[in-house]
Amino acid sequence: MRRPAARGIVVGMADAPKDLLDAIENRFPRVTASRSFIVAIVTALGIGFAVSHFLSSTEVSALKQQVELYKAKLQVGSPDEALKKLKDLEDRVQAIQPKPDRQLSQEQKKSLAASLAPIAKDITQLWIFYEGTGEEARFANDFAAVLRDLKIPTFGPMPGYGSLSTDRGVLVGLRDPRKPSALALRFIDALRQGGIDASTTYWAGDQGDIDFDLFVAGQ
Repeated sequence: MRRPAARGIVVGMADAPKDLLDAIENRFPRVTASRSFIVAIVTALGIGFAVSHFLSSTEVSALKQQVELYKAKLQVGSPDEALKKLKDLEDRVQAIQPKPDRQLSQEQKKSLAASLAPIAKDITQLWIFYEGTGEEARFANDFAAVLRDLKIPTFGPMPGYGSLSTDRGVLVGLRDPRKPSALALRFIDALRQGGIDASTTYWAGDQGDIDFDLFVAGQ
């Protein structure tokens, strides 16, 4: 659609009015070129303008086509929808990125020890389990070190598995999470006061005399 317009511009310049040619000859009286040469110059200028106009229009058209292509690929109809889809994609990528290993800092160990100390003598035994990876085992060992320094009888850490597929983080295993014992509640509260975001889960062990355990699940 752009080519006929460009050709029209060139033809118009080639048929430049007589007063324009006369003005050029009067402005440059020493130019010995013939009128046909001046016409050629004016025509060349017209062609340059036409080509420039054509290329500019072509570039805009190409950019518009690219935008439409992106819209089709993203299946969106507006910039807001595109941004939302991009955010969703970034969140999905972030979710599969490897997370840094968890560990208790020295400050966290001190804080946890201070919050557990008041109930340490009441805990007669504490089993510690981790879900199975090296990261979880090392994190569980951090807790075991704090508990042993408090003279709490501990067993483990030992590999285990969560009772629920949704078990994540640090959990206190209970026979019935709906009915924790008073000591279990104090233990959970002490973990939270020590800066640990502890939750609860069902404990499926076969040792009938255990009130609760400590379970380190995946992140």
